[in-house]
Amino acid sequence: MDSRQEQLRTAKRRQRLKDRQAGQALYQVKLPAALRDRLRAGMRSAAFVARFHAFLRHEIIRVDDYPGLALLCWNRDLEYMTREDAFGLYERNWRLIDVDDLSPEERALIGALKEEFGHNVINA
Repeated sequence: MDSRQEQLRTAKRRQRLKDRQAGQALYQVKLPAALRDRLRAGMRSAAFVARFHAFLRHEIIRVDDYPGLALLCWNRDLEYMTREDAFGLYERNWRLIDVDDLSPEERALIGALKEEFGHNVINA
């Protein structure tokens, strides 16, 4: 019995190592049962997974990709934030943004955030 348990432990260790090497990690989250079941079903489809990744790339912003946003996050330990949180941070701290130093990508992001959350206005 002990040898079987050791075999299982070793196999699990090997699987975790393979997952880490593949850049995969386990993240547990509590979901309503119906949503969990729908997500589980969707994850079996490569097309769903691709659309899910595209959704996350759109909705979740990598802070360091936008230098102005990164400066506003100097006191936060964040790698990612939602688009809505980014808009709020830009809006609350607009006086600190040097618009002339913004990259075209960051200008486009701010424009999209203004349109989506601010009705084309940043209330500075």
